[in-house]
Amino acid sequence: MAEGQKNFLKEYKKDTVIFCEYEPGNAFYLIRKGKIKITKITEKYEKTIDILEEGSVFGEMAIIDQALRSATAIAETDVQLTEFTKENFKGILSTHAELLVNLIRIVCFRTTDAKRRLSLLQIKDDEGKVIDAILMLAEGLIRKNPELLEEKNIAINSTISDVGHWCGLDEKTAKSVIFNLEKMEKLESKPGAIIIKDYVDLRRILERKKKMAKLND
Repeated sequence: MAEGQKNFLKEYKKDTVIFCEYEPGNAFYLIRKGKIKITKITEKYEKTIDILEEGSVFGEMAIIDQALRSATAIAETDVQLTEFTKENFKGILSTHAELLVNLIRIVCFRTTDAKRRLSLLQIKDDEGKVIDAILMLAEGLIRKNPELLEEKNIAINSTISDVGHWCGLDEKTAKSVIFNLEKMEKLESKPGAIIIKDYVDLRRILERKKKMAKLND
């Protein structure tokens, strides 16, 4: 860790709320250790829209455009964070120009990613939610390694509980849906991983569900 960043180190215990949706913000954070859960209120329910790990940045829009917090950040585990405030941010940029480049990259990615996550939360069918969450996780792997599209099976390093978090379902419901998809030979679940048996076929199933939902609206 850079010497300057040590001065801004913050530690929070598991389940501590770092900041809340709709409140003003004057800082953003870099995760040094642990995980942060990002939640948002949709249709009067709190839903998990992201689980951020070491090296991730969150809350950056408070610095960039002085916007109100668009989501709530909660310590999923005990965490160590580097806190960047409006007061120290300019000084840090003067000696760490690479941070600005990374922030621009993050904002561009988040804009696209946020639309993807919101579309997931708008699906009403539980099976559709689970399929879309699994496909979204697979898309993250494919962005890093496009050659995965040439393979029929794609393994994502996520648990059933993780998938439930992504689509706003409890673990029992997510497990039931995944069990049914396994019986249909669309997925295979293993400890710490879910294997998509046919990525293209699973995407076709989701698109059919979306079309049916539009017809029924």
